[in-house]
Amino acid sequence: MTPPAQRRDKRYPYPLPVALTWKRKTLKGMAKDVSFNGLFLPTPLAIDLRQLVQIQADLPWEEFHFVAMAM
Repeated sequence: MTPPAQRRDKRYPYPLPVALTWKRKTLKGMAKDVSFNGLFLPTPLAIDLRQLVQIQADLPWEEFHFVAMAM
């Protein structure tokens, strides 16, 4: 995790339910905080660096279902 002094954007604590898929496995978890450029999602399993993952979440406004690919 990047130290707070090196982050570009302020992080806001927000419990956002997220589904994370990688290597044909899906894990449902709760994001701890969010920012303009990302979110922090603790996982019980280690995910390799540069591993392609899919993130899905239902955002609270206008019942918007968010799907994105990320590393």
